[in-house]
Amino acid sequence: MSLIAATAGALIAVESGASDKAAVDVDMSQYVVRADRVLPQPESWRYVLVPAGVLERGKKVVVASGYEVLSNLSEKNTRVFVEELQRRQLAGTILWPTIIEALPREPMIVVLDRTRQAFMPADVDVAQSWESDAISTPEHTSEGFVSFEVADAGPEMDSRLTAIGRSSSYGTMGTRYGGDVPMKSGTFDGAFDSPKLMRPLSAGVVVLRARDGVVATLINADSPAGMSRLGEEMIAAGLSKEAAVFGMRSMSNPPPLWFREGMGWLVYTSEVSRKKIAFAGVAVDFTGQLVPSLLTVFQKTEKLSFNEVMLAGAFTHYCLYGNNRKLAPNFIQFMERLEREPVSEQLFKECFRRTTKKMEVELASQGRGMAAFASMELKGRLPELPAFSIREATQSEVARLKADAFITQGLWDQALDVLRIAYWRGEREPEMLAVLATLEERVGSVERARKLSKALMALPKPPARILIVEAKLRYRKALEGKAEGEKLTVAQIQPVLTLLAQAVKAGQNTETLWAFFSEVVLRGEGKPHASTGGYLVKAAERYPRNSIIREAARKAEGAL
Repeated sequence: MSLIAATAGALIAVESGASDKAAVDVDMSQYVVRADRVLPQPESWRYVLVPAGVLERGKKVVVASGYEVLSNLSEKNTRVFVEELQRRQLAGTILWPTIIEALPREPMIVVLDRTRQAFMPADVDVAQSWESDAISTPEHTSEGFVSFEVADAGPEMDSRLTAIGRSSSYGTMGTRYGGDVPMKSGTFDGAFDSPKLMRPLSAGVVVLRARDGVVATLINADSPAGMSRLGEEMIAAGLSKEAAVFGMRSMSNPPPLWFREGMGWLVYTSEVSRKKIAFAGVAVDFTGQLVPSLLTVFQKTEKLSFNEVMLAGAFTHYCLYGNNRKLAPNFIQFMERLEREPVSEQLFKECFRRTTKKMEVELASQGRGMAAFASMELKGRLPELPAFSIREATQSEVARLKADAFITQGLWDQALDVLRIAYWRGEREPEMLAVLATLEERVGSVERARKLSKALMALPKPPARILIVEAKLRYRKALEGKAEGEKLTVAQIQPVLTLLAQAVKAGQNTETLWAFFSEVVLRGEGKPHASTGGYLVKAAERYPRNSIIREAARKAEGAL
């Protein structure tokens, strides 16, 4: 079984009726709060589960990850936001499936906050707030973004969907519904406007972070001073854009910065409604503006300016959809060569038969004509979107989702603190306890982690994350009394590897997990079993920059 098969074969299903889950009895001493600590009041949030979107495309199934949403907007505004998010989820499975498939399979956490209070720093030292249980965060070695398996987009939905272009790494660049696609038409004024006059969201409105397989987005949904209220549709578009950019960045061989940002802008400006999905119907008018240097944009590896993002989007749009798509083959050739060669003026000229300066003139010119509105549209009867419910979030859900959001920001102290407060107040929902056990084991509270793990492993279906905690606890036990570098027997490491394999099948398919898997294999005697070797070779292909995984894969290759 391949890594991607293991991931796609067993997705975690988060039940919408989480409030009805039975509590778990844990036999461990209660946490004791310091006398001078005033705990925050319980918080009131709305909760929505947006299920994963699944679309069959020929013989291939495209899965768009779902969302767990915490919202303190009104029920009406929350519903508008979630419906827009669902429509964009559907659009992604149809029009940018390769990007969708680069995202994690577990639900993305979304905190829709109009108060800007959800993640304000605590006004106390949370690390010292618990008697005899001070939080002592160890060094963490897996900071930042992680990579995920990328699959080619595969066959199109049916014979009416045709590929615009294909690249060896990036899959389908776009699809078109039917033989005749109505072009968008209309007028606009002002620089950098789309037909809907969409503007980029201000920095800090949509903040996406990822760590250890968890992806969380904090949305500051209030209105900045002097500005009109942000619409839920625009916020959902911003989230869709950030997720797309993150998906491309997470690929094992990510496309260059300009492509990620340019495609992100096209995703952001896509129009979605009950009866129509239009991708890349965006125009960029450089009238009265200084056009950035295209070659400079290609060469940048750090943040692009707004004008540079617009130029990247205009270039990508023009090559894939402008001028009757005559440049699509040249664009694909350019992208393929960039996988092997550094970008240069000569490379660009060989692919496009023109200089970058000539291309800049063409981009400025096309932004003033109707050809700039060429796009892909799907009209008519679109698939029905799954129904969802909005309800009051349980305190376990609030604690778990906020803790995971803290984890993605590297705020381990705050994450553990919010979970301990929930436990102290009597919350015992299994998924929350699994995150609590994960963090207690991480800070060295082994006995607490062991008691939590014992209770959760006794459930008919233990939470996926507790499988990793149990594996780490057994590995700790196996190492007791061992000298540094002393090998473990097959009988000692096999139960640990079995638990980790179960976690992978349950959706916990992260670089951190595979690094730990590799550490266990390297500590074991002899060569691993052939099936284990196959897993590790695949993991090394997926995470080529991880030295521990590469070393374990080399050890495993002899077993194949």
